[in-house]
Amino acid sequence: MSSQSSIVPPVDVQIAHYPPGNSTAIETLAAQAQADSFNSPWKDPVLLASAGGSVANLSSVTVANFDGEAQGVTLVAGNRVLVKDGASPDGVVGVSNKYNGIYTVGTVTGGLAALTRSPDAATSAMVVSGMTVEVNAGTNAGNVYQLSTLNPITLGTTLLTFASAGDPSTVSGISFPAAPAAGAIPVSTGPTAVIWVKYAVHVARGVVPTNVSSLAGFTGVAGGTPVDGITYIQNDILLLVGQTTKSQNGLYTVGVVAAGAAPLTRLADLPTGAIIRNGMIVEISEGTEFNGTVWKSFATTTGGAVVDTNDPVFYPRKYVRVTAAMTGSPGTVALSAEWIFNTGTSSVTPTRKVPGGTPGNLSIGVLTPGAGAGAVTITSTGNETSTIQAVIEN
Repeated sequence: MSSQSSIVPPVDVQIAHYPPGNSTAIETLAAQAQADSFNSPWKDPVLLASAGGSVANLSSVTVANFDGEAQGVTLVAGNRVLVKDGASPDGVVGVSNKYNGIYTVGTVTGGLAALTRSPDAATSAMVVSGMTVEVNAGTNAGNVYQLSTLNPITLGTTLLTFASAGDPSTVSGISFPAAPAAGAIPVSTGPTAVIWVKYAVHVARGVVPTNVSSLAGFTGVAGGTPVDGITYIQNDILLLVGQTTKSQNGLYTVGVVAAGAAPLTRLADLPTGAIIRNGMIVEISEGTEFNGTVWKSFATTTGGAVVDTNDPVFYPRKYVRVTAAMTGSPGTVALSAEWIFNTGTSSVTPTRKVPGGTPGNLSIGVLTPGAGAGAVTITSTGNETSTIQAVIEN
């Protein structure tokens, strides 16, 4: 079964401050992964925003330079852009801010493509005062823009003004208290809490926990070898987390399958040069081991990792590992190649899956942190040969 990647903007949730690693925070977001966001003022991120130049002809833009400004990113079909500095629908009608909004790039032919209003911002009911969107790449990478035009709005008639909201705490109409701890996610002080768009949830079909030696020839497809029980097909979205070259970690789309292999290309809205924010969450929809897990991004670079430049690291919030039988006197079993964030916040909880030998009290040794390289030893006070189920939480 194929699953389409989606990005779910923040939603109103009844929560207070929480640190990024808190289970309630992640699980609340993950639970919203299939929410219908069309009428939400928080929109899916865009790849680029116009950088001061108007769009001369929405029906035929140059994908290497859609707004006449050098941003270093060439658009491809399916990319989302924010037009905020005026546009003409056809190059004949005068440029006007009434044509501002969120657009999707159509088929590219000869370096040109048409921009059409994106499905989540295509009607007057969907475009409301306070509509907010984050930019992933280009001149405005990392910026948040908010529609400051007052309601009522008639799309195609009302002049639309987008103002830079900068840091999420400056978004109008939302009051953010001081964070109680380093890295806490800001929420509103009102009756509901609004989570900033950079913590949006992506949905992928599966996760690939080991190194893919060739991104041009991924073999987890028909005619190759399934990964975590999944045989991927064209257009599936997957999350790479175990790359030897860590800058290659992230979300990819599976290309055309041929002779037991397929190329992997970066997700359209997170291409080379885009930013994978610290705290970005990916929910996994299938897999033998990782089905239903929620993975969170971390980076050593302040603010996040630049795709194909910096090294994002992903850890699962919670997963289950079933061990081999315990051996020795007393019984022990070692876990390796695990996902353990750190010794302070991560935990391993062992229980017997298949009892064997003389049962004793189970305990865990010192955790060795690592992304796919973590380790821990489980020990019993008895001479048992039990198979252990270990719940690993980060």
